[in-house]
Amino acid sequence: LECQSSFLKMMDTCIVEHVASIPNLLEELLLIEDPETRQRVFDMSIVKKVLFNIDSIGSGDWLINMLDKSISVQQTQQVLDSNLGGGDYGDTAEGRAFQLKLQMVKEESRHLAESAIFYLERVSALNIQDDLSVFHHVQMTQQVTRSSSGFADIVSTGDLQHFKRHRDELFDAVGALGLGLGSKGLIRRIC
Repeated sequence: LECQSSFLKMMDTCIVEHVASIPNLLEELLLIEDPETRQRVFDMSIVKKVLFNIDSIGSGDWLINMLDKSISVQQTQQVLDSNLGGGDYGDTAEGRAFQLKLQMVKEESRHLAESAIFYLERVSALNIQDDLSVFHHVQMTQQVTRSSSGFADIVSTGDLQHFKRHRDELFDAVGALGLGLGSKGLIRRIC
């Protein structure tokens, strides 16, 4: 039974690694427009497992591009607002078409920014259970406590160290995104 459990755990890890290595998978999932649907997808155990796998980031260009596109649209909007501020350009057919197109671009920009922030929130919310369910055999023990059930699961020190190390590697990889593109890394783009 233990051999079968180890085999299934190994297969689970293999599947997660292969899914995590699909290029731009997370970007495509983040671009789901309906927030409730996107939330349901990211609540799926396989997606949580993929999020915790550092291979899912790939080069990270997709996340940087999402942020850069959003920032670019916002900067263009500010320039247009200052240049067109007070004119009656919107009262013409061309003006209304331009304003409609601008509104669509602003909506896309908002969606991209929200998607990038959603990703960062989800990565930040990953916990030890997400790590334990993917990468290694859980070494949990039960101890008698004063809780209503009388038992509580205690995570071993090795599991906790593994989680912290893996989480720190993931956070470092996400935080380092975009640093090769000049002085603006991921965090500087957001702030």
